[in-house]
Amino acid sequence: MGGFRLEIDGAEVAPGAKPTRALDILRIICLSRDQVCSVETLQDWLWPDLDGDQAKAALEQALHRLRKLLGQGELVTLREGRLRLAADKVWIDLQDWEDRLKRVLSGQRDSAMEEQEMLLEGFVGPLFSNGPMPAWSNAAADRVRDGFVELAVRIAKHWQSQGDADRARQACRRALDFYPESAKLHGTLIQESLSRNDHAGAIEDYRRYERALASTGDDEPSPLLRSLVRPFL
Repeated sequence: MGGFRLEIDGAEVAPGAKPTRALDILRIICLSRDQVCSVETLQDWLWPDLDGDQAKAALEQALHRLRKLLGQGELVTLREGRLRLAADKVWIDLQDWEDRLKRVLSGQRDSAMEEQEMLLEGFVGPLFSNGPMPAWSNAAADRVRDGFVELAVRIAKHWQSQGDADRARQACRRALDFYPESAKLHGTLIQESLSRNDHAGAIEDYRRYERALASTGDDEPSPLLRSLVRPFL
């Protein structure tokens, strides 16, 4: 999350210039459910232009480089056509964050609020935010975005119900730092302003949403959000 980083026994590993595909194998497995990915999926994603035998050879070569880079062959195992990470030897920030998110979202809002806010503040950023995002990471990136936005909205609605507008809006703004075009976050801010009959504030919230869309090249605002403020425009 944030940016890819590899550590072994607390020391950061410099991958060097060659093992790009080797690291892609590692990244894909880390993003896969239960850290298991089929050989066929890896071949289709990383070597789509090669035929079966060529893709297989390329995968074997990249896997050899990955194991050499890690220095511990047992960290990545191949069994029954599937590559997997040794769960008892590997820690992945994404898996840890999603496990914590699932736990706090499944609990009672009030009792878990402190942990929810810690999770919100501890978010280091979307996947691959320090470089281009490969197509094979889109599903995982969307999952992280949706979970983080849901967390922020839940916190905002809690504080709104407690009459604390500042903390409610702070939660949404924290999430907007990472996902500025999120209609759900902007909609939560607009609804919060409207709940206090702050029509001017709601309009400003909507204008901020429009500016965010324009900055990302998307100039089609949500009809639902526009309908919220249409009577006051």
